[in-house]
Amino acid sequence: MGGVSAHSEAGGAPSGRAAMPQRARLQVWFVTVCGCILIWTCLVQLLVPGRLWPHAWGWNTARLFLGITEAGSRSAHPPLAPPPPLPPLRNYTSNGYLKVSCNGGLNQMRAAICDMVTVARLLNLTLVIPELDKQSFWADPSDFDDLFDVKHFIDSLKDEVHITKRLPKKISGKASSNLLRMRPVSWSDEKYYLQQILPLFNKSNVIHFNKTDARLANNLPIDLQKLRCHVNYHALKFTPQLEALGNRLVQILQKRGFFIALHLRYEMDVLAFSGCTHGCSKEEAEELKSLRYAFPWWREKEIDSVAKRLQGFCPLTPEETTLVLKALGFDKDTQIYIASGEIYGGEKRLSTLRAAFPKLVRKEMLLDPEDLRQFQNHSSQMAALDYMVSLASDVSIPTYDGNMAKVIEGHRRYLGFRKTISLDRRKLVELLDLHNNKTLSWDDFTSSVRQVLEKSIGQPTCRRVVAGKPKEEDYFYSNPQECLTNANECPLPDKWKQRHQRCPKTWPVIESTIEQLRNYDRMHDWLAGYLSESKTVTVSLPFKSYTYIADPASVEHVLKTNFANYPKGEAYRCYMDVLLGDGIFNADGELWRAQRKTASLEFASKNLRDFSTRVFREHAVKLSRILCQVPVDRDVDMQDLFMRMTLDSIGKVGFGVEIGTLAPDLPENAFAQAFDEANIIVTNRFVDPFWRIKRLLRVQGEARLQRSIKVLDEFTYDIIRRRKAKIKLARAKRNGDEMKHDLLSRFIELGEGEGSIFSDDKSLRDVVLNFVIAGRDTTAATLSWFIYMMMTHPGVAEKLHDELKAFEEERAKEEGVALLAEAFDDRMTQFAGFLSYDSMGRLAYLHACISETLRLYPAVPQDPKGILKDDVLPDGTKVKAGDMVTYVPYVMGRMEYNWGPDAALYKPERWFKDGILQTVSPFKFTAFQVHPPWKSKAQFSLYFTATTVKLRSVKFELQLYLMIMEVKQEYCLSLLLLQQ
Repeated sequence: MGGVSAHSEAGGAPSGRAAMPQRARLQVWFVTVCGCILIWTCLVQLLVPGRLWPHAWGWNTARLFLGITEAGSRSAHPPLAPPPPLPPLRNYTSNGYLKVSCNGGLNQMRAAICDMVTVARLLNLTLVIPELDKQSFWADPSDFDDLFDVKHFIDSLKDEVHITKRLPKKISGKASSNLLRMRPVSWSDEKYYLQQILPLFNKSNVIHFNKTDARLANNLPIDLQKLRCHVNYHALKFTPQLEALGNRLVQILQKRGFFIALHLRYEMDVLAFSGCTHGCSKEEAEELKSLRYAFPWWREKEIDSVAKRLQGFCPLTPEETTLVLKALGFDKDTQIYIASGEIYGGEKRLSTLRAAFPKLVRKEMLLDPEDLRQFQNHSSQMAALDYMVSLASDVSIPTYDGNMAKVIEGHRRYLGFRKTISLDRRKLVELLDLHNNKTLSWDDFTSSVRQVLEKSIGQPTCRRVVAGKPKEEDYFYSNPQECLTNANECPLPDKWKQRHQRCPKTWPVIESTIEQLRNYDRMHDWLAGYLSESKTVTVSLPFKSYTYIADPASVEHVLKTNFANYPKGEAYRCYMDVLLGDGIFNADGELWRAQRKTASLEFASKNLRDFSTRVFREHAVKLSRILCQVPVDRDVDMQDLFMRMTLDSIGKVGFGVEIGTLAPDLPENAFAQAFDEANIIVTNRFVDPFWRIKRLLRVQGEARLQRSIKVLDEFTYDIIRRRKAKIKLARAKRNGDEMKHDLLSRFIELGEGEGSIFSDDKSLRDVVLNFVIAGRDTTAATLSWFIYMMMTHPGVAEKLHDELKAFEEERAKEEGVALLAEAFDDRMTQFAGFLSYDSMGRLAYLHACISETLRLYPAVPQDPKGILKDDVLPDGTKVKAGDMVTYVPYVMGRMEYNWGPDAALYKPERWFKDGILQTVSPFKFTAFQVHPPWKSKAQFSLYFTATTVKLRSVKFELQLYLMIMEVKQEYCLSLLLLQQ
């Protein structure tokens, strides 16, 4: 045994030494993992909104989901990133020199230059600075260096193509006798140039392409296509003189506000070349025809102007353009810049357009004649000024798809899909003729025009897949100006792609977390910046991707067409379960259907309707009296008052209890405070990846959440017990009405049935808390924004005042009573008595004001849905099972592609047509999800008390009719009852 022991000790030393590195590796691994977790936690806590300490997060997070935001808070879109650097220097031996002569106008030559640089790169040629056309219709004597910054052009392309200002002397002498002049075959691909053009340089060291427009094919290898883009959008920079004057022109226009760049191609050369004479006199038509025949390179043949116009091949006339602009919703105060040459027919031909839009300007009207003198006889340089203005305009609208229209549209897409309205002339001409013939009314014409142009505003579009190409080259572009028509699909290297795509940047492992956290306090406006350019945007997070949608077609797909595939989902339920439980806001499937059906049937009952009418009026009058007692020099927190009013109202209507937060002394209420804190903390879980750990350790917000839930449970279960006791007593007294005055009583009664899902107190508790969030927070937020809109739009308030005054007088006449004028409290009470379920339909303008408030400030700004199975949205976006899809009512209400150019304005009038309140698609106006708000009065009827309140502050004194509104039960719980 001693030997064995000795052997073990002797052999144990090496074994122990071998074990030491293993323990060290485990220690290093453990320290590394803990360090990463610590760093990540610090990063999240520092970047998440509301500062480091949880108690300071305040209402910012609640605002995200409840729309309770500070009035007027806005922020500009983030600036576009600078252009990416080109690949490293490419060394090669030149195969020869390429001279080119461009033909046509500025933008035709611009496209040709892009093609010739690309050809030089493909064939390893040295490019000589291009010669510009001096013999076209415009006879412009400008050289390349008169238009473009030559040094910038050469330097920006030096790593791709060698460019020289002129042929070397030793080459130019030989070239004069051995120079090959030719025109490449139109629309040729790279194989043509490699197989047929490159061998020619073995015989001639210099080749001169003497006509270069449209000489290169559309679909090129991706490296050549990227070079095309780079030449067009970076290398071809105008001279410093042109840039300075163009920037001054842009600044003048921008100081005057919003402006449109209208590329009105009703010019003599365009009409002559195209043969379009619609709107011209017989003499003018003959003049244009003679001009066409005077230029041999134009089409010397008869042209049927009528047939060509009906096919959409003619530019719109100024008169036709006027009607289209008005149909698109641009009013007479819109500033319009004419970005084109001299209009055929002069100022007389522009009279209709100028009458409709008095703020019609041109560069000659905005700049001093001395500034333009040096450019006056240079059409290409004048066109360069129009180019820069069109590029910087808020909206660009070409009336003809010529070279400038295409290049401008492509450049604006490249800069972030700036709005460019491309007119479908074939369809528009048909509509214009129907309207001019009195066949189509103005309203029908307007709606038809907007429908035709709905998908023609420069948004991203999916390109055609080219068969037989490698996967990385699946997407190609028809022109250099179209190379980035879809930033999400453009097959560029990552560092190129991320600089130009209109979606959040991603990083390894953490994906888009950093950008989302940095913008969390302005989440809705951050999303609006992306969704204004593309109707769908995907935000990738470490464990889940969120696809945000603002397209009504996609919303309809999620909420109706494929509704079963988009439940709330386990992720959402996990976050909210502690507060909402199995309530309707957090339920799916049969559980959701049962609660929705029960609540909907109860809201249709006369008992509940009459009971709620009385309760809402009583609490509205209470609030009015509290306001009347406030000193004129004291500020009032209207949102807090509305929160109290709606909580007391839903407590009475929903659960038959008096909560009492709206008492004259405005007492603090433990239930309300606990509910607010719990709501904030569970919402923060959406951005805090460590909330489960915090819950386990009972630290920070999760510790306070448990205390808040305890307060809520004690209050709620006490309500349930008392209500059950009251029902039992009512049955003993055979007083059936007592059992049906509130929603909770109805759910208790349903729970007594065999197999009911409401049989236990826990399910009833979930019903209570879900009704609180539906009837309190959403309604109070909407009322707060409504008051703010009235205060900031006195014209709307005045119209509303007139409607309410007329309503009051009409109802007093119907009731056969005289209006009280002495005591304000009596007058207020009398007015409240005039409000009834049936009389509310008369207040159409008030309904429009509420709808407009909900459009801009929806009670639920965004609503996430889970994804059960992989799916494809109508716009082609693929979504994966396990991720989330979120439709964003806040953004949808602000998008011009949904509501027109005035989408950002508060205009209740948009809800009327011929004086009649109109319905709007529930997938466009999503405040009530899929049920139209005007489908019936039972779905959207308001009960108000109107009172005159005198508001004074240091800066102003204002009298108006202030709407102290309490929304009827169908509206209070609309987001609860009308889901999907």
